[in-house]
Amino acid sequence: MWGDLFAEAIDVDLLVISAWVDHYEPDPGSMVAVLLERCGLKVGDLRRQLDFSKEPMIRGWVSYPLERLKPPPRWPDQSMTRFKRLAVVESLREPKQESTEKTVFRQLFCLLALMPLHDIECTSVATPLLNTGRQKAEPEQLYPAMMRAVGNGFRHVPDLHKLVIFDLKRQPLDLLCSQIDNKLGRNSLQRISLNQDHQEQLKRLLQTVEAFQEKHGEVANDPALRGYFTNIIQQLRGKEVTLVTLAIEGRKVLEALVAKRLRGRGRELNLYSKIKVLSKDAAVSAWSASAMHTVRTFGNWMGHAPQDENTDVMPQRGVEASDMLLMLYALQRVLSDYPWPIGAKSKPYVKRLPPKPIPPMH
Repeated sequence: MWGDLFAEAIDVDLLVISAWVDHYEPDPGSMVAVLLERCGLKVGDLRRQLDFSKEPMIRGWVSYPLERLKPPPRWPDQSMTRFKRLAVVESLREPKQESTEKTVFRQLFCLLALMPLHDIECTSVATPLLNTGRQKAEPEQLYPAMMRAVGNGFRHVPDLHKLVIFDLKRQPLDLLCSQIDNKLGRNSLQRISLNQDHQEQLKRLLQTVEAFQEKHGEVANDPALRGYFTNIIQQLRGKEVTLVTLAIEGRKVLEALVAKRLRGRGRELNLYSKIKVLSKDAAVSAWSASAMHTVRTFGNWMGHAPQDENTDVMPQRGVEASDMLLMLYALQRVLSDYPWPIGAKSKPYVKRLPPKPIPPMH
């Protein structure tokens, strides 16, 4: 994600920044200065709930919840960005002692792995491209070690569901995305962004999501669903909507809602089969079922789009405007129709035979 942190709708448990060891002066252009100017947060004065700043392999610390501060953070007007805690990973000033191969992202994931052991819940993290600010590390030098650290880190921090990496400039993130695509063998269509032509549909979808949350508050506040909806809303309110994120999060919402309506039945089934069960056992309209399958199929397409054109997972063409519109309208229909009827079987279809002809009177 590129641009001003507070111009986006980033809602996470933890914001991580980098700094020189024991240096928390608000130098111009640093995140320390941004947090002081925009939120009134004096990073160097924050109380530390977890402090491994003296451990060479970590050199990082985590604050207490920011809501406990007196006064609490002064969030910028009109900004939806929020974070519950702040963490800092520190770097040595001496270049000979600090290698780009020993990326600060490895320090970050070491810190994240220790947080659950100290009863600090963290499922979502946002961070700039660490060490590319005042430390002036070149992004291209950090990326190989960074991708290794992130890949290993997610395996060792199972509670982490989301990592948002942001920067003021788009170019470094585009380069990072291309390297990740090459590493994973992903197709570039997975990073298509919706443009101005889709603004009306995106606005309607946002209204539908907000109406769903208001009408079905208990369902929407389920821990898993709340996270999915938050990600969708962040996308829809941001300046750039990434198709892959919207598609995958929409599919996750659908799967969670279908599982709720089945009330524990068919846990071993895949989503396709679960939708068939709903269609068979309940009075779910053909339109609703069709919309569900559209969301499911599009989510699969975006989540597993390989470059091999011989596979049957992805069509042998790029994503077109009509595909995007179908997905947006289908997700809107899925949410609008909820709760789909359950336990009320459709009336069986009875074939009516034409009446037998009356034999002629003789």
